Amino acid sequence: LFYSFFMDFKWPVIGHKKIIDYLQNIILQNRVNHGYLFYGQSGLGKCMVAEYFARSLFCLSDNIRPCGACSHCVQLEKGIHADVIYLRRDEEKKNIAIEQVREAREKLQRGSFLNSYKMVIVEDLNAFSSSACSAILKILEEPAGKTVFLFIAKNLANIPKTIISRVHAIEFLPVAVSEIEKYLIGAGETKEQAYELSRLSAGFPSKIINFARHKQALVDKKEKIRQIISDLLGDLNDRFDLVERLAGQNKSERARIDADNFLDDLLILVRDCFLLKNMCADKIANVWLGDVLVDICGKYDNIRLVAILEKIKKTQEDIAKNVNLKLALENLMFEF
Repeated sequence: LFYSFFMDFKWPVIGHKKIIDYLQNIILQNRVNHGYLFYGQSGLGKCMVAEYFARSLFCLSDNIRPCGACSHCVQLEKGIHADVIYLRRDEEKKNIAIEQVREAREKLQRGSFLNSYKMVIVEDLNAFSSSACSAILKILEEPAGKTVFLFIAKNLANIPKTIISRVHAIEFLPVAVSEIEKYLIGAGETKEQAYELSRLSAGFPSKIINFARHKQALVDKKEKIRQIISDLLGDLNDRFDLVERLAGQNKSERARIDADNFLDDLLILVRDCFLLKNMCADKIANVWLGDVLVDICGKYDNIRLVAILEKIKKTQEDIAKNVNLKLALENLMFEF
């Protein structure tokens, strides 16, 4: 314990300093709670923070955590740690089923294999079925030994209050664009590229890390946004063709992910138009669009843009409730 106060941490996370300081301090002070809920929009870094919190909690080093070399770190890196249970939604299923929770409970009852913590990491609490929520609540009510639950969610909308009341809920908010820009410059990006990427992130670090590492991904992203603009500014048939490409297979989980990404891009694009119309050009995300944004702005007044923003958010909420994906997107297309 004496040496732990001189311990350093190695978490390559952009932003969220207060959250990171808090989590690292509870590890140092050995005051880890039995349950945490990280919630906030996709792309903020919740999963990365959860990953490094878990690695640091299990790590055996007295100098730096995670060290990356001890037995716990090696197993966590490979995703084969015997005392860490991941609850994930199957790729083609809408929900995490009660059977997965029951299996996790059986593993928890066996105790620690490595004389350490037992941890359950739930990567999408919003994807729990109602029966799975009830089952996980029973485990939370009577946590066994040194068991830690890490829940990750986009929002608290469909999460039972009985679960929220039994964990420490921590909200993740967008990171300052200037902080992301500073990080990118430190990582070797030119000032011009760091400026463009940080604005494109709109405060969501995870969204641009891939672009910084793989330049072709950024080129593809820009082309995708250009195509969205072309379809939206076309006639209703063009907009419905866009929906067909996104949600032609309505029951596919891949289609829902694609729709979520599309709505995120669309929300930022319309937000940019609103900011540009109101002389806040320094705050727009898609700075690379230039005059294209000006042309879009000419087609809508402020009242219309606000209405579209609200409709996009409503569509996101509806999709999260598992409404008909294609119908939800088609209704949105009437707004343009």
